[in-house]
Amino acid sequence: MRKCFLLILVILISLPTLATKYVIYMGDALLGFEEVVFVNNQVITNTEINASGQKLLFSQTLAFKGNQPELYQANLNNQVSITGTLKGNSATFTVAKQSRTFRGKGLYPVENNTFFLWSYIFQDAPSQIVVPSQLLMLKANYSAWAPGPYNTKVRQVNVGQLAVFGYFFEDKLVRLSIPTQGLECYLQDWETVFKKQQDINYRSIPVVISRENDLLHGELDLPKNTGQFPVLLLLSGSGPQDRDNNSPPEMNNSLFKHLTRYLIANGYGVLRFDDRGTGKSTGNHMNKDLQTLIEDSVKAIDYLKTRTDVKKIGILGHSEGGVIATKLAANRDDIAFLILLATPSQSLDQILLEQLNSQLGIPNLSAQNRKYLEGLLDLTKTSLGLAKKGQAITPLGFTGPYLKQHMETDTGKLASLVTQPVLILQGEADLKVLPHHAEDLRRAFQKSTGIKVITYPHLTHYFTPSPLNNPKFGIEEVFQSPEKIYLDIVDWLLSSKL
Repeated sequence: MRKCFLLILVILISLPTLATKYVIYMGDALLGFEEVVFVNNQVITNTEINASGQKLLFSQTLAFKGNQPELYQANLNNQVSITGTLKGNSATFTVAKQSRTFRGKGLYPVENNTFFLWSYIFQDAPSQIVVPSQLLMLKANYSAWAPGPYNTKVRQVNVGQLAVFGYFFEDKLVRLSIPTQGLECYLQDWETVFKKQQDINYRSIPVVISRENDLLHGELDLPKNTGQFPVLLLLSGSGPQDRDNNSPPEMNNSLFKHLTRYLIANGYGVLRFDDRGTGKSTGNHMNKDLQTLIEDSVKAIDYLKTRTDVKKIGILGHSEGGVIATKLAANRDDIAFLILLATPSQSLDQILLEQLNSQLGIPNLSAQNRKYLEGLLDLTKTSLGLAKKGQAITPLGFTGPYLKQHMETDTGKLASLVTQPVLILQGEADLKVLPHHAEDLRRAFQKSTGIKVITYPHLTHYFTPSPLNNPKFGIEEVFQSPEKIYLDIVDWLLSSKL
C-alpha cells in the first residue's frame, strides 16, 4: 500500500468541533475518502481505501493536554494497533509489542495511508518526522511557498525520495499530491475545481441486473437528444474492476470513463457495470467461473434489446472482456460489431505461460525478480493442473472451473466464426498479451466483413505509457491513456457507419 504521512500540531486544539471530508484518487481512479473530526481536544481521522476489491480502514486519534500532543492511537482494519506517548523532546511508540523511544527537537508523528494531517507538516516544517508503524525517524526538507492555481499557495516537502506537494487556500489544505505514486487528495468542495471536465450533454440511466444473489450495478449513458442510438457494451478484463475499468493500484486510468465521453459526444450510447465487489455491485467476482461472466453479458444485452432507444448493439472488450465479446459474436446475430483491446488469440493457460516465460527473458532481470517470476510460473502450472483435475479452488486465487473453462476457450477458433466488423487495438509494450496476438487475431477473423488493427508504441496492457525503452516517458502521464486511442475508436465507428 502506498505510504503517506500525517502530522499533528498544537494548533488543532483551538479549532471548533467539525467534520471535514477529503476525496482520494490514485491516477484517475477514485481510491477512497478521509473524514477528519476535531472534538474534545482530539483530532480524529478515519480513512477508507479501496484497492483491487479490498477495503482498507485506518483510524487515528491524537489527544492533547494543554497545548501539547500527549497520546496517539491508530488502528488498521481492527488488526494492527499503534499507541504512542509524547512528552517534551521525546516520543515513545508501540507496535505489536515492540517499542521505541525517539529523542530530538521537533518530533512529529506521521502515519501511512492518511492525508489531511500533512497540512501541519507543510505549515510548521518540522525537520524530523516519526513514522510510528515502522518505528522509524525521517528527515524532511522543504521548498519555499509559491503561488499555485486558483489563488492557492503551494509548497513541496521531500521525505527521503518521496516528494509531496500541498496546496492551501486561506491556510486550509485543499489538495495534496504525490506524483510518483499517482496519489491526489482533494478537499471535497475543491474536487471539481482541480478536476474540471468538459461538459457534454448526456443522460445517465442507472441499471441494476439481478444475478442469483448478486446485484450488478451499472449505468447506461446516452446522448441528451431523443432518438435511437448505437450502444456499446463495455466488458472489463480479468479480476474485479469498476465501471470505469479501474482496479487500483495497478489500473487507474479510467479507460472506460474517458472513452464514454468521446462516444457520447459522437452519438453513441454506452452500457458499463461495476464487477462484483467493486463500486456498487455486490458479491465476489473471484468466486465466479467464466460461464457466469458470459451470462452476465448476455443479461446486459437482453436489457438493451428491451429499449426502444437502442438501434444496434456492439461490444468493446478489454483482455478477458475481448474473449467474452468474441464468444458472444460467434454465437449471436444481434451483435453489430466488435472492438477488442489487448485481447489474446489463445486460451488462458497458453497466455499465462507465455507472459511469464517472456518476462523471464527480459535482459538484466534482477535475481530477486527472477526468483519471484519462477515461483509464480510454478504456482501457475500447479493451478492449471489442479483446475484440469476439477479442483474447486486454486493457489492462483481463481476458481478451478474458471481456469478450466478458460482453457477450453480458444479465442482464435471463435474468431473464425465471426462475420461482424472488428477493430483490434494493441499496445506494443504489453507484457501480458504480447503484441503478436493482434496480428494472429487479424488472420483468425477471416469471415469478418471488415477488420482493422491499430498498434501503439510504448503502451502497456492497460494502454498507459511504459517506461521501458520509451524516450518520451513522463511520470506525470503514467496513469493516463493517450487521446489517440479514443479518437481512433470513434473514427473507426463513424467511417464504418456503425
